[in-house]
Amino acid sequence: MNKKDLSINIGNDLYIGSSVNFVIGVKINSFNLIGLESFVSGPFLENETVILGNPAQVVKGMLIGE
Repeated sequence: MNKKDLSINIGNDLYIGSSVNFVIGVKINSFNLIGLESFVSGPFLENETVILGNPAQVVKGMLIGE
C-alpha cells in the first residue's frame, strides 16, 4: 500500500504569526518570518524572507544581523 507523506516540515528559527494555516506536505526552510493569518500552500525553500498573504508568497528578502 502506498503511503502519502502528510508531514509539515518547518525549519529552525522561524517566526510564525498567529492564525497561520498550513497545507499538508508543506516545507519551509529556516530563518523566515510568516505573517499573521497567512495561508501557506506551497514550499518555501529560500532562507531569510518575509512570507505572507493568502496564498502566501515571498514579499521581501531580509538580511539577518541588520
